[in-house]
Amino acid sequence: SSMRLKRILAYSILGYVNVCLSALILNSSLALDYNWVSYLGRLVNVSVKVPEEVRRLMRRVDVNWSEYLRKVIEAKVRMELAKEAVRRLDEIRGRAGKVPTEEVVRWIREDRERSLR
Repeated sequence: SSMRLKRILAYSILGYVNVCLSALILNSSLALDYNWVSYLGRLVNVSVKVPEEVRRLMRRVDVNWSEYLRKVIEAKVRMELAKEAVRRLDEIRGRAGKVPTEEVVRWIREDRERSLR
């Protein structure tokens, strides 16, 4: 029914908001969890070219460049995924039209009551 479709759409929009917020929160933490990495799969090599002078200076400082670059790349990927989620949310909002907050709250309450029966 039309009402069911509206409910599904409203819940989908709420889900996208949660995804966006989660992605932004995750992005604030640059710590790389190697359990998470192993979940994604094995590590692969990525080459980066830098000027010779930069490479010489890199050797002078005590930084694990592989770990540093993994963190930077992970943060960038998370940020881009968050941007994509926001873009998709805006697209859905544009197509969905406005649903009054009171109506969404009523739908959620009705669904909760049904699940308690």
